[in-house]
Parts: sequence; C-alpha cells; structure tokens
Amino acid sequence: MLDAELLEWTFAQRPTEEFAHQLLQVRRIVEPEACALCAEHGADADLAHIERAYREMDAASLDSRAYSGPDLRFHRGILTGTGNDFLVAFGATVEAALRMSFELSTLNPGAPRKSLSYHRAILDELWARNPDGARRAMHKLLDLTERNIALALSRRKDKDAMPVATTGLDGDGRR
Repeated sequence: MLDAELLEWTFAQRPTEEFAHQLLQVRRIVEPEACALCAEHGADADLAHIERAYREMDAASLDSRAYSGPDLRFHRGILTGTGNDFLVAFGATVEAALRMSFELSTLNPGAPRKSLSYHRAILDELWARNPDGARRAMHKLLDLTERNIALALSRRKDKDAMPVATTGLDGDGRR
C-alpha cells in the first residue's frame, strides 16, 4: 500500500473517508516522533533547510499550488533531519501519501494560510531542540489537517449529492 504509484492511483479514484483516515493514521504514527528525533539529532543545516521551506510556504500565502511544494519539503526535511536512514527512505515512499493528504486538506479556502502558524510552532520547537514540544506541535498540525480533510470530503460529498434537477438538466445534459 505504500507504493507511491499505487497510492496515487487510489487517490485518483476519489479517496474514501476510510482511505483518508488511514493516511492520516500513518502520518500520526510517523511524523510526531520524527519531529522529536529531528529536534534531538537534526543538524543546523537540516533545520535551516526546513526553515527555508517554511519561508517559501509563507511567501506562497493563499496559493495552495505554490504552497504544496514547500510544504512537502518541510515535512520531508523533518524526516531527513532525524538522521535515521530508515525514516529517510520511508519518507520517499510516503511522500505520495503526504501529497494526497495535503491536497485534500487544502481544498478548503484559506487552509494553507491557517496552517502556517502550526508549521511555525514546529519549526520553533525544532530550533529550541525541544523533542516533546516538537512532538506536541506536530500533533496539533495533524489535528488541524484532520479537520480540514473531513471538511473537504464533506464538501465534496455534498457537491456530488446535489440533485440533477437543480441544474435544470436531466442526466444526459438535456433540458
């Protein structure tokens, strides 16, 4: 299931709530502990890389397309900063899962901007070399992400459930 191509194919088939829930579970297992390890073991160069990604996220503001690349680099930078070769390799595999999670959570207007302060809190705890604080900050970001994903899936479900009659067209596009 962690094969990047398989995840992207599954995502393209309109992910279910259960699929999104399972992706978030994986993130909740990996990312908070990766934050703690990065705070303990990350080199200053690793943290500087994460900070550059954060600054690019900030510059992207409300443009979710421009925001997603730096957001991925932010999270991948944390995995790299752990110094754990298995987590670094795992990061390459779960990047597709992270991307899908970000894409779902950013379907909500303003979601990227709203998450920026949560990313800043993570970055501050990493620089403070505070493993417990970094772990807690990542949990808070994932809580926000979970709410955003639930809202996006709900909106999509509501949109899909709109009766054809509201458009004035029948199922074949005729009046």
